Amino acid sequence: MPCVTLGSTTADVLLLLLNTLFLWTQDRRAELEGLDLAVERQKASLTAMKEAEKVLKMERETARSQLEALRRSNKDGGARRK
Repeated sequence: MPCVTLGSTTADVLLLLLNTLFLWTQDRRAELEGLDLAVERQKASLTAMKEAEKVLKMERETARSQLEALRRSNKDGGARRK
């Protein structure tokens, strides 16, 4: 990148500053686009995890119901055997 010298005009200095600012904004834009992609991936992961959690909760409730049914069955069956 060119630098400002004693013979530089105001227009040259402004052009240099504009080019520097333009390059800086391009870098920030690329950085923000990368962050946007990362956020989208995290959202997708969070959604998938929430769905998996729902499935696990349903499976847990089903297993708990089955266990309670077996306990009642064993309790009733044990009383009849005696």
